[in-house]
Amino acid sequence: MGLREIVRLEMEPFGGRTMTDGANLILSPSGAKFSLALHELATNAGKYGSLSNGTGHVAISWTITKNDGTNTLNFCWRERGGPAVSEPVRHGFGTSLLKATFPDINLHYASEGLSCEINLPLDEKAIS
Repeated sequence: MGLREIVRLEMEPFGGRTMTDGANLILSPSGAKFSLALHELATNAGKYGSLSNGTGHVAISWTITKNDGTNTLNFCWRERGGPAVSEPVRHGFGTSLLKATFPDINLHYASEGLSCEINLPLDEKAIS
């Protein structure tokens, strides 16, 4: 399954409150863990973040960069319009899961909304 379809299916319950931008990629076998991370981000946005109220939204985008013959997926999740965000005092299961799955994940707890950046090396076959 392609990344565009994974994002579409995960965000479908939130209707028109998500904007996506990115080329379709086939993520296999990293697709399974990426789906898990996306599910965790969407669940948290629906419970506590920008999708927990009637006015917030999420912008999801991804690009591919090439450096020394290696392709890297640069995935970006940005929440806006939800309740004010603050840095958690402790990390729960979801954050621990995200950090264990993607050790170089960047989570930014800005007051206007959570941002998450994931960089994932890609196999040449992933680009379609």
